[in-house]
Amino acid sequence: MAAQTFDHVVIGAGSAAWGAGRAPKRVPRDHRAIVTGMKWVRRMAAQPALASLIDVETRPGPGSDSDDALLEPAAGCMSSGQHAVGTCRMGRVDDERAVVDAELRVRGIEGLRVADGSVMPSIISGNTNATCVVIGEKCADLVRGRPAPPPLDV
Repeated sequence: MAAQTFDHVVIGAGSAAWGAGRAPKRVPRDHRAIVTGMKWVRRMAAQPALASLIDVETRPGPGSDSDDALLEPAAGCMSSGQHAVGTCRMGRVDDERAVVDAELRVRGIEGLRVADGSVMPSIISGNTNATCVVIGEKCADLVRGRPAPPPLDV
């Protein structure tokens, strides 16, 4: 969190995608996941049921076995999907890294709340739209002072 209201804030995507014309940002966890996935797909494609349907691997191509060789073609076709999350950490009062509290209030700025995907700790496996709508609805309830609905009995 910026120490002062007018401090410059740097927002970085922190993903494996680095965009056209920009140097790669090294994110080892993402790179391991990409390489592991590509090796898994190669093993699957080598199985008899699929191998007979494949003429040749075009990218990265046969013989490209090093992690760097596998990452290179992936770099040109990856993107974040513009689903940025996790930039405004939500946390308890004693969490110094938390930007917002459990009621979505920005620490240190009275009257300001954050009601979008940035309060999610990490990206969900699906589209973030529905989750962001629910966060917005929850924030609206908080602003209006509405109590939380009772838990569902499922």
